[in-house]
Amino acid sequence: MDELTLLRELGEEIDRTAPEPSPRTRHRVVTGLAGGRDRGGRPSWFTAHRWVPVGGALLAGGLAASVALAVGGTGPGAEPGPGPSVAGSSTPETPLDARGILLAAARTARETSWSAPDPRAFVYTRTMERGMEETMSGDGTTWLPYASTREAWLSVDGSRDGAVTPSGSTDLVAIPAHETTPAYLPNLPTTAAAMTEYLYRDAGKGQKSRADAVAFHAGGALSQESLMPPAVRAALFEAMAAIPGVEVVRDAENVAGEKGVAVAFREGVTRDEMLFDVGSHRVIGVRSVFVGDDGTLPTGTVIYSAGVLESAVVGQVRERPDGTFREGPIQGTKKQNG
Repeated sequence: MDELTLLRELGEEIDRTAPEPSPRTRHRVVTGLAGGRDRGGRPSWFTAHRWVPVGGALLAGGLAASVALAVGGTGPGAEPGPGPSVAGSSTPETPLDARGILLAAARTARETSWSAPDPRAFVYTRTMERGMEETMSGDGTTWLPYASTREAWLSVDGSRDGAVTPSGSTDLVAIPAHETTPAYLPNLPTTAAAMTEYLYRDAGKGQKSRADAVAFHAGGALSQESLMPPAVRAALFEAMAAIPGVEVVRDAENVAGEKGVAVAFREGVTRDEMLFDVGSHRVIGVRSVFVGDDGTLPTGTVIYSAGVLESAVVGQVRERPDGTFREGPIQGTKKQNG
């Protein structure tokens, strides 16, 4: 069973174990990596309860703008070359197009020092999210803003029970061992060609543009939901740089107000974005933006935005990087912990 299948099954498990959750709490961890949407209209790979490990040095990343430049000249399996750049920025060469941004992130990843985490440990993240939630009533559809902060503890090797506060909830919910992907994934492909094949493996034989969307969402899921060695992380960014239709969105801002640039893929009325810091090439957040013109929402409305505020490898569930421990029961365990 591969990692993405396990992610889908984790969503089902949290739905079973969460006690009397609210509608937003009942969002699945992953409702369908092929561009699925949750009840609030947010993309599946942005709505994961587990975590969105962006911005941490050890973590795999994890961008309304005036211009979006389409990427051309590449395709599945291609080894991408360097993209154009802009002079006079915070780095000697700041990529201008989406392909260049992803390749810069890949180069930075390959240069990152690395030591494998203790298999007995847990990956901790504290994530902020904001967005618009669709609600149905007798008067029709209403979109209401919401904000949430969640914490997650995921077993490095998948052998220990983890825990998470699902999106929109303050409850701590158990994540049973062996029923989810290990937080650390060292065995994924380390070359762009092999990673491209991996991302497209679930694309099927349908419309070409749909296959590219599936690959982009699969890459986005991995980039936010996995702790990977630098070579794997670099291969992922290189493979995503070769996906046709990926755009750049400049002057983007993450959920915490940090400025950056995004790589994005538009499908239907939604544009899904991964935000990068221009100087460090680290991922600083994800967004989903409404780009339709049917009057559902104003064009350019940010439907969902998330970013990690804090991330670290810790020794046990409930432990935070500052040495304090979260209190309260863990819902869904045979014996709830106090």
